[in-house]
Amino acid sequence: MLNRLSSRGFTLVELMVVITIIGILMLIGVPEFRTWQANAQIRSVAEILQNDLRQSRAEAVRRNRQVALVLTDETPVGDAEFNAKTPARNWVVLALPLLDGDEDDNETSGSTGFVTNHVQSDDSRVRITGSRKAICFNSVGRLTARAQIGNAKGESCTAAAFDFDVKRTDFADDNTDIHRLRIQVRPGGQVRMCDTQKKSPAPDACQS
Repeated sequence: MLNRLSSRGFTLVELMVVITIIGILMLIGVPEFRTWQANAQIRSVAEILQNDLRQSRAEAVRRNRQVALVLTDETPVGDAEFNAKTPARNWVVLALPLLDGDEDDNETSGSTGFVTNHVQSDDSRVRITGSRKAICFNSVGRLTARAQIGNAKGESCTAAAFDFDVKRTDFADDNTDIHRLRIQVRPGGQVRMCDTQKKSPAPDACQS
């Protein structure tokens, strides 16, 4: 008798109860997972951008010439021209000629020396907004002005402090669960990542 009871399996009612519980748990968990995924994507892009800014500064010192990081939605490689843009999904790092318009003065014999780029997938909703479209470091690692950036179709740089905001475009700005990270670059070349939602004295709060 006991063996027959223990082997009878689930009733339809029991199965429906289990399915209902699983559905409720999924309804609770999916928004949390979506928030976690969004924050992970934002931090990943922000960290890569921070590293590429530091690499740009190091390359400028190593090459003894100006190096620019330019925001764009295109996928620039080599000497191809492209449009600078903000907000943007991608960016490119370029080693510039010593003088504006000197197309022959480059290690790669082109108008602008391609160093590296970062290209997000087409379905990525992470965007970078800069206070300008391009930033330039000089041979001592400081921000510098530049009248034009060869392949970036006439884009220019200033020596003023620069901020890059990294966020997901599919979440409202007042959603406190989604982080909005900022990369701050100061005239001396210092690069720092901070969280715009945190306040001083938090060590990762943004500074004016």
